[in-house]
Amino acid sequence: MQGNHSTTMSEAMARGQRHVSGKPSATGASKIDIEMLKAKLREYTPLREPSKFDVVRAMFEILEEKCAAGATYVQLAAYLSANDFDIREQTLKTLMSKIRTEMKVKRINCPCCQTNVPESQISEEYRLSVTLEDDGHDV
Repeated sequence: MQGNHSTTMSEAMARGQRHVSGKPSATGASKIDIEMLKAKLREYTPLREPSKFDVVRAMFEILEEKCAAGATYVQLAAYLSANDFDIREQTLKTLMSKIRTEMKVKRINCPCCQTNVPESQISEEYRLSVTLEDDGHDV
C-alpha cells in the first residue's frame, strides 16, 4: 500500500492470487495459499463512511449550544444539508434525543470483569455491593 491509497477487498484478493477453487490439485495439494490470503487480508482496509449517528454525535455539543441559542431542528437540518451533510429534521431530532438518553445512563465498572458497562446490566447483588463501597462501607 502506498500513500493514502486504500486497498479494496477485491483488489487485495486479486493481486498476485492464484486460482482458488478449494479443490485439491492433481497432486493432492490445495491450491489455496493461506499465508498469502492472510497477508492480503491484513493489507485490506475497509472503506466506511461515518454514519449519520456518528456525525451527529461528534457535533452534539455544538448542536446543543445552537438549540439553546434558539435554533430549531428545521434550521439546523437545513444548515447541515446546505453544508454537505444531508439530514432531515426528524432524523436530527431523533438522533439527538438518543444521544441525550445515552448521556444519562450511569456507567460503572463491572465488578467481575472490570469493563465499563451500563449500571442496569449489573445484577442486584453486585449493584448493592458497589453502592455500599461508594458510601465508604465494606460489604
